[in-house]
Amino acid sequence: MSRQVALYRVMPMFDLTKILGTAIALSGMLLMILDPSRMRAFVVLIAFALATYGLTDICEGVLASRTGIDRTARKMRTGTAAKRIGWVKAGFGLATLSVSIMGILATSSITSSL
Repeated sequence: MSRQVALYRVMPMFDLTKILGTAIALSGMLLMILDPSRMRAFVVLIAFALATYGLTDICEGVLASRTGIDRTARKMRTGTAAKRIGWVKAGFGLATLSVSIMGILATSSITSSL
């Protein structure tokens, strides 16, 4: 038996959080299809999914910019390219998080009689 762990068995935590965000978004879309009168719950679920994506991108970007190592899908970057990609990821994460916050704040103006 080999002592080496198979790479397909190791799933980074950032991938798990993106899978969680996708599950939240899909449940929100399913809720909207099944019961369109629950607009507020739909907006909140999508906002939380976006918050999950945004926070993941911010953390991943900051770590990439500090360590100089970036992994996107199956491509590994090192050095200054990884640091640049890290800052771009952090910027997109901040933008996504701000959209999420706007969605959460918008739920107060949504009435249930839509």
